[in-house]
Amino acid sequence: MNISNKLFFVMKRCGRAAFDNKMVYDGCRALVALSGGPASSAMLLAMQARISRTPISYTLVPIHVADGLRGDEDALSATLKTQCDNLGLNLELLNPCHGTPDAPIPYRHELLAAARRLQCTTILLGHNLLDATGLLWAGMVHESAVKRLPWVEEADGVLIGRPLLTVLPEPLLDLAISEGLSAMRRPGSQDLNPLTSLLRRYASSVPGRELERLKNLASAPGNVKDEYLA
Repeated sequence: MNISNKLFFVMKRCGRAAFDNKMVYDGCRALVALSGGPASSAMLLAMQARISRTPISYTLVPIHVADGLRGDEDALSATLKTQCDNLGLNLELLNPCHGTPDAPIPYRHELLAAARRLQCTTILLGHNLLDATGLLWAGMVHESAVKRLPWVEEADGVLIGRPLLTVLPEPLLDLAISEGLSAMRRPGSQDLNPLTSLLRRYASSVPGRELERLKNLASAPGNVKDEYLA
């Protein structure tokens, strides 16, 4: 697989978070929740592309909750199936009772049940930096409470991990579009463009050593990228 600069950036950020927080480990099976949006699609591609470039071996099991909230569910499921087939993966489909955009059904118990059935020890969710910040902001404004999305939590013996929590939505969308992946917008999602702009300015003003290294590696040859990923 050719590692583009866009894929390389997401691979490094996503993979390091997953490994540092022990979301994946040698020999594990991880359930990857695919919504049809760009974040989860980019996460699956990045984690699958890393397998041959890291010293550990793990298995990804993509799953999609076919709730019909994004329009034509048959078309979306077919797109996701093709996307997974191209990666050599089999897509699992769940068909729960339908909710509505204003009252979505909770999928946590559905995913936990699927993880146990498919013998997966981890569930990977595509929540990104904007999701994390939006939850924090909403809690402070509407409930006077500090709420956060954790890197990892445990539920009924299954780990739930979010390896994209330091990644803005734009590189995920760019990657999904450039690779022809599903990138459907969430229904009824709040317009958080001002918040995204603020996060982007902060991220560019405080790059840190790791981001500087990634920028310098953007034009590096593939063998250098492989060595750095490992």
